[in-house]
Amino acid sequence: MFILEYLLRVALLSGMFLVLLVPFLFLGFLMHFLSNMIYDRMGRIFGYKAYIYITAPGVMVHELSHAFFCLIFGHKIMKIQFFSPENDGTLGYVTHQYYTKNLYQQVGNFFIGTGPLWGGMFVLWLLSMLLLPESAWRVDLENDASKEVFMNVIFSAYFWKRWQTWLWLYLFFTVASHITLSPPDLKGAWRGFLYLMLLVVIFELLFGWWAGLHDVLVSGIMKFFTFALRQMGGILIISFLTVLLFSLFVPKRKI
Repeated sequence: MFILEYLLRVALLSGMFLVLLVPFLFLGFLMHFLSNMIYDRMGRIFGYKAYIYITAPGVMVHELSHAFFCLIFGHKIMKIQFFSPENDGTLGYVTHQYYTKNLYQQVGNFFIGTGPLWGGMFVLWLLSMLLLPESAWRVDLENDASKEVFMNVIFSAYFWKRWQTWLWLYLFFTVASHITLSPPDLKGAWRGFLYLMLLVVIFELLFGWWAGLHDVLVSGIMKFFTFALRQMGGILIISFLTVLLFSLFVPKRKI
């Protein structure tokens, strides 16, 4: 009976991890879709080549995120181009190698493939912390007083007169525009995801009996995904508003 309860506990934790992860990856897909829409709108307004160079910092953050997780998970970086526009649409790339029989390095494929999501959100959070007033970036959506202060700040003349606000807007736009997952990114991430689930199951089988460690793991996973989903939700809202804004100025196609 104890063994069955133990295995059920392992299955529940693994299932919780999957339930939390899938919506996040779905939001990543939506971000990729919105990024393509922004590219289309801005390209038709300013020219597609101009868009590429305007958002170059975002491309660099995208590739740097891939490279960062390559180093964390012990992959050997063979070649890296942080910004190198090509005729086939490639803006930058990271090529890497790893030992296929190493479980840790296999798990790394998930984080390397989805790196632009994690790296992009971290950079946007850091930019907000450095360039915006605290009340404008540390807003508690469940606290009415906090939301009221936030609204008062962003609609104040002071907020829009600051050069930091405009720098933040530009950098936020460039970074958010490239929080995308290309088909090769998704392919590598899916392969790593299967190994990640295997690692979670193995970890829980070995240490699930340790109630304190189990509770810490569950709490840590919940806090991380709650924070990540909130950040991603905010990025999606701003990106959607950006699409609507640029759509107003898109020239009509000639028939």
